[in-house]
Amino acid sequence: MKIQDFIKGRNVTYAAVFQYIKRNQTLFSGHIGKTNKIELDDIAVQLLEEKYLAPSPVQVIQDTSARDELLQLHKKYAAAMEKITALTEQNAQLLVIQSKQNYLEEENRNLSDEFDERVRYAKFLENELEKKKASYELLQGQLKTIKLNLEIEKNKTWWDKLRGR
Repeated sequence: MKIQDFIKGRNVTYAAVFQYIKRNQTLFSGHIGKTNKIELDDIAVQLLEEKYLAPSPVQVIQDTSARDELLQLHKKYAAAMEKITALTEQNAQLLVIQSKQNYLEEENRNLSDEFDERVRYAKFLENELEKKKASYELLQGQLKTIKLNLEIEKNKTWWDKLRGR
């Protein structure tokens, strides 16, 4: 058997096996032959097998119940992912709605403040109007008095005016 044949199926390199043989020449003397590549006899192969164990084959056990459980879990996972996606979309929609609601509430507060300001201004104007009406009525009374005095003066005779009555 050649080193190349020995390392097949093992987790080892050609160089590692070659180095091991070179370092342990006393163990392998008489058990290796050289042609184009190193030839190993049964004892050399046995010595190398002790050092470089062949990986044991993996035994595959068919467990249909575990496979069925796994399939069920995959289905549940897919259903859960669909629900998560739907809930994420709903959450995004709710965030948009909440943002719009916050904007509308802020707009409503601004409009309410503006309305309150206009109500205060309207009350101010009403007070000013009342003052102007009172002033107007006072001036109307004074005008009547002046007209009445003028009428009295017009109706006086020249002699009454001269006497100062």
